[in-house]
Amino acid sequence: MLDHMEEPINRRSLWLRLGKKLWWIPACMVVGVLASVLVYTGIWLRLAGQRQYRQASKYYLTFGQDEAGNPQDYYNDYTWNDLIFSVPAISQVIESELPDGITMEDARRDIEAQILSDVRVLTIQVTDSDPQIVQALTDAVQDALVRYGHTAEEFRRIEYLSSGEVEQVVVADRTRNAALLGALLGLLISAAVLWIRELLNDGVYCPEDAAKRYDLPVLLVLPGDLERTSEKHEGKREKDAELPAFLLDENVREAEKLVKEHPEGVRLISEDPELAGKASEQLQKTYGIGVCEENGITLAVIPFGRENGTGTDHLLTQKRLKGEAPAGLILAEADGTFLKKYYGRK
Repeated sequence: MLDHMEEPINRRSLWLRLGKKLWWIPACMVVGVLASVLVYTGIWLRLAGQRQYRQASKYYLTFGQDEAGNPQDYYNDYTWNDLIFSVPAISQVIESELPDGITMEDARRDIEAQILSDVRVLTIQVTDSDPQIVQALTDAVQDALVRYGHTAEEFRRIEYLSSGEVEQVVVADRTRNAALLGALLGLLISAAVLWIRELLNDGVYCPEDAAKRYDLPVLLVLPGDLERTSEKHEGKREKDAELPAFLLDENVREAEKLVKEHPEGVRLISEDPELAGKASEQLQKTYGIGVCEENGITLAVIPFGRENGTGTDHLLTQKRLKGEAPAGLILAEADGTFLKKYYGRK
């Protein structure tokens, strides 16, 4: 008897099962899109609701000469962001011109120095929720830097070039990107879950797989719906019209053989008593096979497509250890539509 995880994968059966569940993937993609858009919209509305204003001003730096000869080598973004608040000649001027209610910590948060390309061009960017504070801080930094340019040995001068208008910061709407990301995540997650779920599926979907796994012959394949029957099959017994015709023929031959060789009937075992009861009813009603509690040949009833292969494994292992191994299998509740697709026959 093979363990489910060790048996070869029946690729045809696997792909047919996956095909029935492919609708999960677009459904999960839609859910992913909706979830991503909702989350992003919430974040975007929050950011858009917190209005921010910004103003940029530019300064031209004319460096002097020091002992090393190249003082500009020491000035970059990090240097200027530190100098503005650590050099008293700059920070004290800024502090003296701060608007009411604004501290130096607030100013440090709002003011950012940037050297974009040319080390001689300094850009000061001020951002705050109040446009008047933005303008006041921009003016304070301008006064401080121009004065510092006249007093610092490293500079000949710091020349104020221009300032832009105080403008509202526009939060870009990337709803489309969020939707695409949600769709991609939905696709990947749903496909991965489907694949893993089917790989771990220990159900039996065709007689050949059952015979390989349990090393027992499958004598009968019983349909899953007692009501959906045709009145005649070769003029003899009622059969489920959905099962492939060749399986119906095999059922008739095996049933006749069982009735002839075991007139006392058969004894059914299953990990699901209700399943065994339904199979017993089908055997007696459709094939005229008697069912007994003792003395008859033992047949194990296993469910079609039910993910409880472990239960059947346990039952058959225990029976074999006790010397009561069944002589064959009955695959019950079979899906005729699936089997027709699997075999490619009607």
